[in-house]
Amino acid sequence: MTALFETGRLLVRKATLSDVDALLRFLGDPETVRLFGAGEPWTRSQVEQLVRGYPEGDPRLVSAAGLALLKPELVPVGFGGVGYYVAEGTTADLLFILDKAYWGRGLATELTRAALTAAFDRPEVTTIFATVHPANAPSIRVLEKCRLTRERFLPEHNRLLYRIERPTSATAQS
Repeated sequence: MTALFETGRLLVRKATLSDVDALLRFLGDPETVRLFGAGEPWTRSQVEQLVRGYPEGDPRLVSAAGLALLKPELVPVGFGGVGYYVAEGTTADLLFILDKAYWGRGLATELTRAALTAAFDRPEVTTIFATVHPANAPSIRVLEKCRLTRERFLPEHNRLLYRIERPTSATAQS
């Protein structure tokens, strides 16, 4: 099992088709997803499409989100990371979602910080974006704790757009 990135409490690895049921536990839960994505529970087919979306062996995929596993038992607790596929018109995008049983434990912040660090380790990634529903105060706090700044409101999506630039050595020390 190759980690995409790791923290003290989490290991994040590529999701596989054998993870579909674990992902459905939270992506298929109406309460968990009400402020995530389209706000609707995901179907098995949608989760399978997400998992199959990794372009195997394509060197243009330089950063990816994955299944978050809680150590030491490696219990699936969420999905997240920074996805970036080097191609015209693409952006590096941060996302995270946790099983509601693990909300309020600081795991989203831990995952986000590690995902940003791992993504910025790639020279191709200079700017990372995230969107969040305006009513999702906990996720807004996570983004702001992790130094993303609010750019603007996207009324067509009912989302706030956040952004972070690759840290310079001066900003990394502050």
